[in-house]
Amino acid sequence: MIDRRPDVITICFLLAGATLGFLVFNSYPASIFMGDCGSLFLGFMISAISLMGFKSSTIMTLALPILLLMIPIIDTLSAILRRTLKGMKFSQADKSHIHHLLMARYGHRNTVLIMCGLTALFGLSAYVYLLNRNLGFFVMLAILVMVELFIEKSAMISEKFHPLIGLWRRVKRVTKRVVSSR
Repeated sequence: MIDRRPDVITICFLLAGATLGFLVFNSYPASIFMGDCGSLFLGFMISAISLMGFKSSTIMTLALPILLLMIPIIDTLSAILRRTLKGMKFSQADKSHIHHLLMARYGHRNTVLIMCGLTALFGLSAYVYLLNRNLGFFVMLAILVMVELFIEKSAMISEKFHPLIGLWRRVKRVTKRVVSSR
């Protein structure tokens, strides 16, 4: 919309309408499922739409679709890291994905709402970035920090994986020492 591309806008609205129509029947309890063909088609369309924007050739042409797909990207990377640290094959299944952890804590319906909300926030941050780069960057950073804190608190990768929480504890200890030494 910002670049005034009616071809891209039309394809996006058609894809969004079809996906929303599908989600009506895919809501819990689902009566239909997307499967590999549907998910591969959606991924292909997202990549094709992002490539249509290469005339402007900015880094955001690639970054915006990555932001929209940030939840599955984070989930995949953390699964590979988690399984590698445990000595498992990275293709071996486990029950420590984001949706498993959320479902154990919040139930099915709330898990779907949380994940859709996070995806919408990442998409919104991409749009805000187009309007105001500094604000958009800080919004993206804040969302990524929240997701990282969830990963650390839930021990999604490992019980010992706490880089941000560990850094925060070290900063608190150092500030206590500095304050107490005065």
